[in-house]
Amino acid sequence: MKVELRALRLLCAVFFFGYTNLASASCIISYANQSDVADEFAQEVADQLKVSVRSVALGLTTPMVTQLVPIGDDCSGTDSIFFSSSYSFDLRSQNATCYHRGVVILKGFSLTADIEVQDSSTCIGIPQTGPQLAGEYINLNTSPRHIKRVVISKNNRFIQVFGACGGGECDWGRAALTSAAPGTMKAVFNDSAAKRELQVVEGMGTMDLEIHTKTTYHDGRGTKVLIDSFYKN
Repeated sequence: MKVELRALRLLCAVFFFGYTNLASASCIISYANQSDVADEFAQEVADQLKVSVRSVALGLTTPMVTQLVPIGDDCSGTDSIFFSSSYSFDLRSQNATCYHRGVVILKGFSLTADIEVQDSSTCIGIPQTGPQLAGEYINLNTSPRHIKRVVISKNNRFIQVFGACGGGECDWGRAALTSAAPGTMKAVFNDSAAKRELQVVEGMGTMDLEIHTKTTYHDGRGTKVLIDSFYKN
C-alpha cells in the first residue's frame, strides 16, 4: 500500500513516569498518518486472530502516539515513536461467544516498523468447527477483477470459485473446505500457473462473506494477497 508521509516539526522530548525533559535541538520526523496506521493495525489483528478485517476495524480505537523519546538532531533511532491502539469486539457463533480484547503497537514511526499484537481474547462455550456458509455469494464489487462469485456446498464441504475473465467468468474448479478458526474456513487451489490459498471468513452487516486470497506464482513472480467481499444471493 502506498503510504503518504507527512512531516512534523517538534522539540525532542521524553515523557516517562510523569516527568518531561526537553532537548535543546529540534528535528524533522516523518511518520505515517493515523488512517494508514489504523488500516495496518486492523489487517494485522485480523490475520493473527483469523477473523474479518471489518470486525476488527469496527472495534479499533484511533491510533495515537503513546511514547516520545529523545532522538537527536538527525531523528535517528527506529523505535523513537510508538503508535498504539486498543481493540474490543465480540463474535458470536452457534455454540460460543468470543470476546476479543487487546492492544496493537507500531514499534516505530513509519509503517516499515514491526507491528506487535498483545491479545487477551477469551471464548465462552465451545466454538463451532466452522460457520454455516452453504449458498452462492456474489462479489460486492459490480466489476470485480479477481473473484466474481463463489458457491459453497452443504455442510461447508466444498467451495467452487468463479474468477473474473474479461466480461465473463473463469471456473477455478472445486476445492475442499477445512476449518481454520471460529468463523473461518480455508481452501487451496493449485494449478500450473499458481497456488491460491483462500481464507473464507463469515461476514457481518452488508457483507456476508470475505475471502482473503494469497497467490503464489510458480514462475517466480512472487506472492500477492487480495481481499474480496461478497453478499449472499
